[in-house]
Amino acid sequence: MRKTIPVIRAAALFPLLKFLIMRRHPVERILQDAGIGYVWIEDPYAPIPIKALEKVVTRAAHLEGPDVGCRAVTENSLRDIAALGAIALGARSPREALQRVSAAMPFHCSHELISLQPGDAQSVVQDAWMLPIQPEAMHVIQQFVAGIFQVLVRNAVPNEPVIQRMSIVPHPEHGLDHLRAWFPGSIIAAQRPVLEVTIRTAHLDTPYRQVARDRLPQMQKFPWQRLRDGTMAGPTRALLKAMLHDGVPTIDYLSECADMSVRSLQRRFAEEDTSFSDLLEEVRRAAAIEALGRSDAAIGDVAANVGYSRQSSLTRAVRRWTGTPPIDVRARREHCAD
Repeated sequence: MRKTIPVIRAAALFPLLKFLIMRRHPVERILQDAGIGYVWIEDPYAPIPIKALEKVVTRAAHLEGPDVGCRAVTENSLRDIAALGAIALGARSPREALQRVSAAMPFHCSHELISLQPGDAQSVVQDAWMLPIQPEAMHVIQQFVAGIFQVLVRNAVPNEPVIQRMSIVPHPEHGLDHLRAWFPGSIIAAQRPVLEVTIRTAHLDTPYRQVARDRLPQMQKFPWQRLRDGTMAGPTRALLKAMLHDGVPTIDYLSECADMSVRSLQRRFAEEDTSFSDLLEEVRRAAAIEALGRSDAAIGDVAANVGYSRQSSLTRAVRRWTGTPPIDVRARREHCAD
């Protein structure tokens, strides 16, 4: 049985979302249909279920064709994926950029691994997922990742072919031919659901002509936690906090994200001495108390933002948590701030 909910940072979707916006597709509706209506470009670190990522990329392929992952990648895509891209852009060579991305992946995604297998003449970069993903979605995800790898190396060797060989999951209907315009090297169907990209080792060690300001020291102090902590409660808290912005989360949707039945999910929570209702209450409390500390937030808006349809419901909850009404909590926090 899966022990945690597979999640990824919302920034992973941003290049694709920007492409869909440019193509005038109803991005807000697409996100809502995937259960992540709370996502928008102002918050790249919000966690989203990988199940939702699957739904969005599959919808994009139906709207724009099987090569949509390639078409979404631009020279700006590294910046669009937030901290992960910032870490890579501060590197001195493609090899160092890939090594940095590999080390940062546990903070970006709970179930994706990027690794580099070095060789004398050729090196292989692998992108693997520790969970089953539908072939059509996997095909789009892998071509997007390969496109990012290609951008990383082209920044060092802009006038030479970058990818010599690529093993990728084929599209279940269209196969691989639509990728040949984007990747000049040999493209073969993967025998397992792992992307393998072969690159000349000399290209990986070519220094970048221009190196961006290195943000790695700041990123190492950035308050983003590992997304895979071996528990069910950890990623659940992170998801519930993000989902509150789009209404009250339900255990049914959460069980879908975890790819297990509601009963199995409840059993996993019980093994960790908690429950869905306890976690929701905990997240609501933290979000409400934090919001009440901001004097510009109306109490009615605070209630709505943490999933209460009425201000009176928030008032009762705050009294239960603190023994005082929201206005007293606000006054006390303002006094402490002074």
